[in-house]
Amino acid sequence: MTKSTVFKSHWLIKAALLMSCSLLTLPAAALAEVSAPLTASSSLQQLWDKDVALPDGAVTEQGQDELVVASIQGNQVQIDSIKLWGEKKPKLTFAKDTLAFLGGFHQTKGAGYILIGGSQILKVDSVGNKNWSYTLPGDPVYFTSVDQLTDGSYIVGGTSGEANGASDIVLAKLSGNGSVVWQKRVIKPTNDRVSVVKHTADGGFEVVGVNLNPDSGAASIYLAKYSNNSKLSWEKNILPAPDTENVWTTALVQDINGGSVISGFYDHPNPDGGHRDLTTGYVIKLDGGGNVVWNYKPEATLDRGQISDVQITSNGSYIATGKVNEDWHGTVSKEYVIQLNSSGQKTWDQVIERTGIAYNVGLKVQLLNYGYLILGLADGVAKVTKLGSAQ
Repeated sequence: MTKSTVFKSHWLIKAALLMSCSLLTLPAAALAEVSAPLTASSSLQQLWDKDVALPDGAVTEQGQDELVVASIQGNQVQIDSIKLWGEKKPKLTFAKDTLAFLGGFHQTKGAGYILIGGSQILKVDSVGNKNWSYTLPGDPVYFTSVDQLTDGSYIVGGTSGEANGASDIVLAKLSGNGSVVWQKRVIKPTNDRVSVVKHTADGGFEVVGVNLNPDSGAASIYLAKYSNNSKLSWEKNILPAPDTENVWTTALVQDINGGSVISGFYDHPNPDGGHRDLTTGYVIKLDGGGNVVWNYKPEATLDRGQISDVQITSNGSYIATGKVNEDWHGTVSKEYVIQLNSSGQKTWDQVIERTGIAYNVGLKVQLLNYGYLILGLADGVAKVTKLGSAQ
């Protein structure tokens, strides 16, 4: 089997699942297994659940007490904010320059924005004036994530798109004024893709994505740590479970103790011997060297699901969202929110079901001073749900 064929079929298997995350974001060592039964949340209540109008192709990022949304509207980029009460309000509009679509964006120091799409990068200031733009030369590259490093420079990560279907991880560091400091292509015998790049406190950054073996079709989580000058510190291949077949990564956050936490979902054989695989979400905690500390997966009664996002709170716990109990046709599911403590043990969870709504999924978690906003989809309509204390 060719490298190209395996990689393409790997993506087709979960195309419907990924659409909800990508368009609204619109990404074996022995493991310490953590699981717990479903219980009703005694800590937080669902205070309200509102529709929010998000255009096709919108992407989101967590801000300070707000979800920030970027979208292309005609020849303009529109930046909006979703705050405490769930209303979407405009923040900024500016010319899209050469951007044909958005793969991601990041609010920078000084309240400007850096945006990516395809091989293009655009940086604007706090009022939307263009600072600079850059197009990566050579073979097509699809940038999927961008972050600002501690020295004010930018790290951009993406996946190459070759004519023969092969793919490699592509990384580029740009200075604050848009000059290319370095760029590199990580060439391996596997097909590789990037989900998230994230700065680390020591000035470097981490990369999370997926490796796919073109011969066997086996997939694993790929996690790597780089220094500021592009030197590889370490890299790891991780399986959510020994029977992992396909795997997807959706989020990467830096922990308060120097480690990191990743989320996603994976396919594995059905224990009842059925011909259809099951899909299970995961949250994995790693230490500063990329070693697995714990691995949480919802219990079997909540299978056929995914974890779309995870965020760390100020007290060191983790809030994650996604979906559970999806039917075999991908048309019915329940939105799911869970809190894990620092040891990976569940402290509460909540299933969000809506009357007359079949398909529900959580996509993003926004931390608030008091509670959380959960951005999700309900039969294709974007929803914002507030979880918090009724007092």
